[in-house]
Formats: sequence, structure tokens, C-alpha cells
Amino acid sequence: MCVVVLAVFSTCVHSQNGNAFHPQEANFGQLFQAISADEDYDATILYFQSRFKQNLGNHNEALQLAEAAVKANSKKAAYHLQLASVLSEETNHAKFFRKISLAKRIRAELETALKLEPANPNCLFGMMMYYEQSPAMLGGSKEKAHQFANQIGKIDRSKGYLAQAQLARIEKKNGDLEDLYLKAFQADPTSLDALASLAGFYASEGPKKKYNFANR
Repeated sequence: MCVVVLAVFSTCVHSQNGNAFHPQEANFGQLFQAISADEDYDATILYFQSRFKQNLGNHNEALQLAEAAVKANSKKAAYHLQLASVLSEETNHAKFFRKISLAKRIRAELETALKLEPANPNCLFGMMMYYEQSPAMLGGSKEKAHQFANQIGKIDRSKGYLAQAQLARIEKKNGDLEDLYLKAFQADPTSLDALASLAGFYASEGPKKKYNFANR
């Protein structure tokens, strides 16, 4: 059974080898400023604590904190996305029937997030990844995954190209990656995600690719 692995635009970018790096995680000043300005203080603290524990690889604590954040405020899409993200990690080592149970719960959290914020690219991206990586018996559909990628592009062109690149990487269509990463960067040169993805692509390609920004 395929494993559902979620990535959120605002928190991570995927390199060519599938690893994730977090250009925004180090900016703790902005993080604490966001927390202090949030009226939903307790749930926000739980949410960021869950992300922190997840990054440290502490799955059980990350899950408990994510569940607590959703319980504290079930109207915030980001909290449902975080819970889905933590749950998806458990599918790596879960047994077959447990994976089925997890997949259903992950989908429910993603659908709730999308219902709360239907125009949020992060919510659309989560559903895209679910459809792309889930088996047909659990509703997986590559066609639907690409439809979600197109929806993201209508909201944010740069993120739409990054979503298409993510699908291309999963589907082993490596010949499409350079063009998609370039288009993502050109659509929004201020996007850290687009820049990091493009840089990661050329770093992984090494001497095989030569890129001249002046000629683009």
C-alpha cells in the first residue's frame, strides 16, 4: 500500500532526493511574533509544539499535540493539516489494516481543512498528495491529483508549478522537472520555496546542467 506523505508549501520544500528542508523554520523571531499576536493562543502553541516535535522525529508527542490543537480549535485548517501530516508518518511502519484506518483518518482531516479554507493552496496540496499516493481502494486517483495541482495554479501560479513538479517527481517524469521549477521561479522570483526547489534541482544535477539566469 502506498504511503501518504504530506508536505505543506509554507513549511517545507522537497529536494530531488525526496528529503525536505525548511527555509522558514529557523526564523524563530517571526514564529514567536505570530504566536503572541494570535488570539487563539493555546491552540497555536500546541500547533507549533507539534511541528517542532515532528521535526525532531518524536512522533507520539507530535501526534498528541496535533490532536490537542484540533480539539482546542477545530475551525483552523492549519491544525487539521498538521494532524494529517503527523498521522501520515505512522503509515511508514503500520500494518495493513492499521494503514487503512490511518488513511481514512488522514483523508477526513484533509477534507475538513479544505472545507474550512477551500482557496488555501496548502489544503489543496494536501488533497493532491493524498490522491496521488493512495491506492485506488482508498480513493486514490492520479487524475484527481493533477486536477488539484491545476486548482493550485489558478490561485498561485508559482505554487501550481511546484505542485506539478512534485507530481512529476513522484511519477518519475524527471524530464519535466527543470521546466516546472524554472516556471515556478519566474512566476514569483520572491518565493523562497521556488528558489530553494530550483537551487536543489541544479545542485542535484551537478555538472549535467548549466543554468544562466541572464538567458532566461
